[in-house]
Amino acid sequence: MAKGHVYSLVNKPDAEERQIVFVSLLRQDDYLVLRKSMKGISESALIAMRFHLITGFLIVAIGGLFTYRFSMGFTRPITELGKVAERISKLDFGGKVRIASDDEVGMLGKSINMISDRLSVSINELQADVERRKQLVRDISHELKTPIGLIKGYAEGLKYSVVDDASKAERYCSVIADECDRMDNLVKELISLSMLEAGAARPSYSDLGSRDLVSAVAKRFSPILEGKGIALDASEVADAVLRCDGEMMKRAVGNFVTNAIEHVQGGMAIRIRGESCDGGYRISVFNTGSHIPEEETAKIWDVFYTTDRSRTRRTGSHGLGLSISKQVALLHGGKVGLQNVEGGVDFFIEIPTDKSAD
Repeated sequence: MAKGHVYSLVNKPDAEERQIVFVSLLRQDDYLVLRKSMKGISESALIAMRFHLITGFLIVAIGGLFTYRFSMGFTRPITELGKVAERISKLDFGGKVRIASDDEVGMLGKSINMISDRLSVSINELQADVERRKQLVRDISHELKTPIGLIKGYAEGLKYSVVDDASKAERYCSVIADECDRMDNLVKELISLSMLEAGAARPSYSDLGSRDLVSAVAKRFSPILEGKGIALDASEVADAVLRCDGEMMKRAVGNFVTNAIEHVQGGMAIRIRGESCDGGYRISVFNTGSHIPEEETAKIWDVFYTTDRSRTRRTGSHGLGLSISKQVALLHGGKVGLQNVEGGVDFFIEIPTDKSAD
């Protein structure tokens, strides 16, 4: 017993199991002897091992569940952001990020939703514009096809001498010249409209009296109105100083008068009125005649649109005038519109009178 104590496993002949014996020297000739059955120790060790296994399993399971919930709470918004972004890349703007927090991920989700909404609006507008351009090309082709066909027919008549007198040849030449003028006017109107829509034609602002504007327009159309037996009333014009491009405004109002001349019926009367409105000045042109159907009031401003297609060839109208008037109003920060009123239709252009508009 050099170290003061001894452990030993003892098998006694009369014992059924092994025992562990601990012998320790307390002092000279005094010993401490402890005996313990190995079966009890084995059972205690087995219970301890099972306890630790069960406890360890529960700790691992709870920890795994907590880790999963925590990771899902962190990665779910990012995964959702990725899915919405992928849908946006495919031009599908129906998906939205659910905002559940105000942290950086939530702010990113709000930004993606804003981008999706704005892209959706822009794509829809672009698609509408593409369709509009396609329709414009078809309409231009249709408008040019008729005069080109007439010019070719009459030119071939002159070429192959199908006319037998000078008066008939002169009539052929007159038709050719008229159709060339029609195409020339159409091309000029298209160029003007294109420049206005593109913003290439900017207003040159100056002060212009409202009565001077209406008087100039009325004077221009007086011979045509007298020849067609149309009465013009331009007496109800409130005096005001307009800050605008005079030539553009005269053209816009003149287009309204041209449209009124083409569609006037019944009492054969046109009235030009000018009045101050909320923050601006309105010039309206009324003509007696049929009302415009409600479903066509928005389309009336489209290029080449007309409620009566047969009128186009008879009057030489292409439906460009109202589109140009609309663009003039927009360039001045104003608007155009129409109203079905008693006895006819009232077209108007409205521009702001604020001096800072330019």
